[in-house]
Amino acid sequence: MRAFHWWLVFGCSEYRIEGSALEDTGSQETSETEVPVDSGWALGVSDPVVEWPEPDTDLPEVLDCTVEVESAGTVDIDLQCAEIIPVVADPWFARIQWQWSGLPTNSNIHNSLNTPLLAQMTDDDLDGDIDEDDGIDVVFVAFESWGQNGHVVTVDGATGATLAAWPGYDPSYSLAVADVDGDSRNEIVAITAGDQVRVLETDGSVKWTSTSPALGGHGWTTIADVDADGAPEVLANGNVYDGGTGSLKFSIPRMYPYELSLPVVGDIDLDGTMEICVGRECRSHDGSLEWTASIPYPNYEIHYPVILNADADPEAEVAIVGNGYLGLYEHDGAEIFVQPAGMPYWAGPPCAADFDGDGETELAWPSHTVMSAYELDGTLLWEVDIDDSSGTAGCSAFDFDGDGAAEVITADETDVWVFDGATGAVRLRLEDHASGTEFEYPVIGDLDGDGAAELLVASGNYPVWGSGWGGLTAIEHDGSGWAPTGSEWPLHDLGSGRILSGGVVPQVPVPGWQAGNLVRARSVEGEGAGANLRVAITDACVSGDLPDAPVHLAVQVENVGTESTEVPFVVSVSAVEGELVNLLTSWELPPLGAGQAFEGEVIDLVFWQIGTDGLKVQADAMGTVPECDELDNQANWSL
Repeated sequence: MRAFHWWLVFGCSEYRIEGSALEDTGSQETSETEVPVDSGWALGVSDPVVEWPEPDTDLPEVLDCTVEVESAGTVDIDLQCAEIIPVVADPWFARIQWQWSGLPTNSNIHNSLNTPLLAQMTDDDLDGDIDEDDGIDVVFVAFESWGQNGHVVTVDGATGATLAAWPGYDPSYSLAVADVDGDSRNEIVAITAGDQVRVLETDGSVKWTSTSPALGGHGWTTIADVDADGAPEVLANGNVYDGGTGSLKFSIPRMYPYELSLPVVGDIDLDGTMEICVGRECRSHDGSLEWTASIPYPNYEIHYPVILNADADPEAEVAIVGNGYLGLYEHDGAEIFVQPAGMPYWAGPPCAADFDGDGETELAWPSHTVMSAYELDGTLLWEVDIDDSSGTAGCSAFDFDGDGAAEVITADETDVWVFDGATGAVRLRLEDHASGTEFEYPVIGDLDGDGAAELLVASGNYPVWGSGWGGLTAIEHDGSGWAPTGSEWPLHDLGSGRILSGGVVPQVPVPGWQAGNLVRARSVEGEGAGANLRVAITDACVSGDLPDAPVHLAVQVENVGTESTEVPFVVSVSAVEGELVNLLTSWELPPLGAGQAFEGEVIDLVFWQIGTDGLKVQADAMGTVPECDELDNQANWSL
């Protein structure tokens, strides 16, 4: 038998070791559990495994000591993981990078009314796969005039050259792009001219077409694993389809004939499955109604829900904009406030980011003839004039100049605007745009792989909206480049975390409100950014007689990096004896957002399992998460 530190605890009924406990703890009693048995797994290449004797897995009946566990919440970002963002000289000098002004085979098809999406559509590196290693492409719907002869079109992101076009689609719907069937390739979700939902492979071949129409004549499609079963769903306004087969799972009834709002999806109550919020309603993953917001609907039933974080609890809040009102609600529908905001007419889809550099998220949206920006407590930040009498242009946000505050971007009927996020001052105005506006907004991404952001705008110069741009216009900084960022923009509410790089649809995504708190916005991706996991033993106690005394540890894992882990990871507990390491237990945690901590967990062991040099707890024991610091993700404990 190994020698123990008998003199510390022999003859005592309880021995407590206090960890570096944080604030806001709760008490959790341990219960009888089976002691984990050695798996024979070494945690590191240099960590040999020692074979302990076969344990007696029966714990003593009396477990009379408890440990306190830390609550889930936010944590401070480690400055060593802070991004290095280059200074952008003269940031508001811009030039056209390229323009797409029509199909080579039919120049009359040169208008677009929907948000262009950014995804990998072609095997550029000729390795047999279409994935994140390939260049970015643009996919959108182009049409002739007044919505006629719609084509799904793909063009090269770097040059604007047409790659493919497929006829027969409704240009009033925006698209969605992701791997909906688990084949590790992107698919395109579109709406046909007959209002059926269709999923296309990247070569234009049809995977499936729904037998039931999408409800309504306008809107967005989107993709999510709503029920967390590992198989994505496709949402098209009021219908939810199986992503792999196209079978209709359920429909959400429209409350009013003018319901034109669009579905947003997220696990707002953190119960393991997602809610679907449409208009003033939030529904469960099976379509059952959870709550209806109290926000008024005096003119038309056009409301846009936005899932974000507005307080200190881990659950989401839902902001709802429409008809001249702003409402904010808890995840269970409890009203936080409702107040007049914006113009009392049709509004456009909102965007959310930190506009003023105060570390908090703000909300902005266009409505008729004004663009409004608000703090999430309802305080007006600014309002400026725009020209969107047709009424449904949206907005996006990005920190072009890298100063820590995002700018707000919109494209109304005649102009593309970039507004200072803090004041609403005009930073950039492009006057050659034209559109009838229908939920579209400019998108931001690295189109050509040069590491700098570009701005991409869809336009339509069909009758009534005159002689401005038609098709797509890519705009770049007239200099060394705008701030660096990513390249993909696969669905309408970028920032939700539901789609990862390469079109992957995670079964349990990091909630967007815990990973940047952005909506229709993207972050600057400077050098040095990354996830950074840390683990702490926050409390520990030993009770009973040795060597069979129960040992209880409270363990908490946090991400102090600037990015989400994006993938699940393993936490392990091992006995340590010199250079020998023996795995005692391990478990998997879901992806963890930047600046977030999981609720603590209690680990139940028996004293004789502890090595002579104590225990080691390690986050990301399998090394699946790229971290900005790979050496600070373990904690040690011994008597």
